[in-house]
Amino acid sequence: MKSQQNSLFNVDALVTQVHQHTANERLTPQTKKMLKLMTEWGLNKDVTAAMLEIAELAPAHIQYIAGPVITYKSDWSADIPPWLFNALAIDRLDTCFSEHDTGTVGELATTSEVLIYMMPATLDFPIHPDWVNVYLWAGNEALMKHNRLRDGATFWHLMGKTNPPTYDQIKGDYERLAREIRSSVVKAARDRGWGKRTKTPKPPATTPEPKRTPQPEIIQISLF
Repeated sequence: MKSQQNSLFNVDALVTQVHQHTANERLTPQTKKMLKLMTEWGLNKDVTAAMLEIAELAPAHIQYIAGPVITYKSDWSADIPPWLFNALAIDRLDTCFSEHDTGTVGELATTSEVLIYMMPATLDFPIHPDWVNVYLWAGNEALMKHNRLRDGATFWHLMGKTNPPTYDQIKGDYERLAREIRSSVVKAARDRGWGKRTKTPKPPATTPEPKRTPQPEIIQISLF
């Protein structure tokens, strides 16, 4: 079992493997699978971003992976469940892989990011019913994806609501907020220098081992 774990989390070997492939071969299905698995186990986002930079993903994708978590400015941010930060890292990676495969760069943050942003605000003050629906829809999508609901339960039922919001109902507010969150993430990473390299970097001499409980980098701002 020990040798299997060592092989599974040999970050240096994976970096070298990615670097040695040609540009069109660097992000293979196997490499994606390994990055996804290591992200699930808490791989530092800067290591992930560095690997994707080696693989020559779009700068905006590298910045999206390397950027901070955006939350509403509130003391309640400390009460966000830790599993949500891991879900966010997984969702960002899934999004970047999907967009890379289709040759696109999206504008919207993931549902887990919207949930993380809104959660402190819902505890801080009563929010407008339209935003309640955004929160319930995004929360349900995030909890379903990451298997946090049991026995057919829904997030809105757990929150005491009987009429589920539809995407058409919340689309305008949701997409505006998701767009502003992702823009803030990318800008923060760009300001730190991510995604600005003009040539493929060499793999680092030493690479941090993945951690199971990394401390998320959080920026608190008010977007609504």
